[in-house]
Amino acid sequence: MPQAEEIAAPIEACFNAILTERMAGMPILNNTLRVQAVGFHQRDGHWMGVVITPWLMSLMMLPAAPAEWDELELGAKRSIPFPARDYEFVVNEFDGIGRCLTHALHSPMFDFTDQDSAAAMAELALSQLSLETEPAEVSDEEQRIEAYMRKETLFEPEQPPAPAAHAALSEEAISRRDLLFSAFRSG
Repeated sequence: MPQAEEIAAPIEACFNAILTERMAGMPILNNTLRVQAVGFHQRDGHWMGVVITPWLMSLMMLPAAPAEWDELELGAKRSIPFPARDYEFVVNEFDGIGRCLTHALHSPMFDFTDQDSAAAMAELALSQLSLETEPAEVSDEEQRIEAYMRKETLFEPEQPPAPAAHAALSEEAISRRDLLFSAFRSG
C-alpha cells in the first residue's frame, strides 16, 4: 500500500506541470502560492486530501485501485457523504494521476497572503469534514426562501388588509388607463 508521500508526489508534479504549461502568466494566479498536496490520508479505502495551487484549492479523492473509477463519466457529479454534510464532487482526470473526484474549496486564491495560511485553511477544511454537526434550526423565513428556490410553496402569503381608501377603488374596478386619462382630463 502506498504512503501519503507517494500519493502527494504525482499530484504535485501534475499540478506543477499545469502551472508551467497552461497557467503561466494567467491573471488568476496568486504568485505568492505554490502547488502543495496537503493531508492525504485513507478514507473508506480511497485517498483523500487537499491540493493547493496558485489558482485554486480543491478536495481531491483518488480511487483505491487506479482503474477503479475508469467507468465514471468525466464531468459527472457525485455526492459523497461526510459526517458534517454531503459534498458534491466532479469526476476529473489528470495526467499522472488518472481519474479522481474533486470539490473546489477556493478559487481564485487571492484571499491567501502566503503558503502557510493556505495550508492552514486546507488542514482546517479536512478537519471540518469529519465533525458531526447538530441539525441547525431553520427559521420560517429560511424555509420560505428554500421553498421559493425549489419553486414550492410552504406557506400561504399573508394578505395585508386593504386600506379603506383603496377599498372603494377596487370595488369600482378602475383600470390604470382610466385612472391616468382621468388625471389628464381633469387637469
